[in-house]
Amino acid sequence: MRIALVTAVWQRPALTEYVLKHYGWLKAKLHAEASRELSLICVGSREDESWNPGAFQDWQYVVAPNEPLSKKWQAGLARARELEPDFVCIVGSDDLFTADYFERMPDYCPKNGAVGFGNFWFLNLPAKMLGFFPGYERKEKGRRGVFRPDSLTVGAGRMFGSELLDKLDWVLWPEPVNDHLDTACSKALMGRTGLAVSPASLQEVGCFGMDVKSATGMWGWRQYKYSDVLRGDAVDVVLQSVGLGGVLGVKA
Repeated sequence: MRIALVTAVWQRPALTEYVLKHYGWLKAKLHAEASRELSLICVGSREDESWNPGAFQDWQYVVAPNEPLSKKWQAGLARARELEPDFVCIVGSDDLFTADYFERMPDYCPKNGAVGFGNFWFLNLPAKMLGFFPGYERKEKGRRGVFRPDSLTVGAGRMFGSELLDKLDWVLWPEPVNDHLDTACSKALMGRTGLAVSPASLQEVGCFGMDVKSATGMWGWRQYKYSDVLRGDAVDVVLQSVGLGGVLGVKA
């Protein structure tokens, strides 16, 4: 089974390097176990990055303007299309998943559909706090009706089947946008196919995933309502247990 991971990078060199190397290690691990063939595609806004070139050695690097951001991500999808994968996953340069994600998520994603996570972990790296986001609350949306909490997914780790992408001509963002890309993708998908990104939970899939909030993007930490927040040594215990303890040593 072939999976293409698409990410886009901007600033946060220390965290980005950690994330890129982590997925490079997972690619080798999955290949050695003959369980998944993982291709890594990274989109940057310039060729001469200030990061350690070794961080990109396992990646196909695509150059595209940073704005509009939707076109930057589309450049990564265009490269993924050339590889003819069975599935494509969208992962931010501050998102970390364990190998279980790549081994199990395809079982929840039909070739003609898409799936994402309704709950997620968020790491406040400067404060060393790990919050569990249980899902979106019920929200009134005027004429658009009511969004059910279990029908909304975070953007990190969304997986799309190749047959669905073929129907969309591999375009997830038909309009140029610079923010709220997750919502824009969901709306475009619903409008063009009548399909929604199906929700799954981390527990259901049996994997660990988290979004790392550094000093550069701390606004994102405050926008979620957490059911549980771990601090200090408790964060170490959780992250060490899933093999991600090294991120705590990254410069925030």
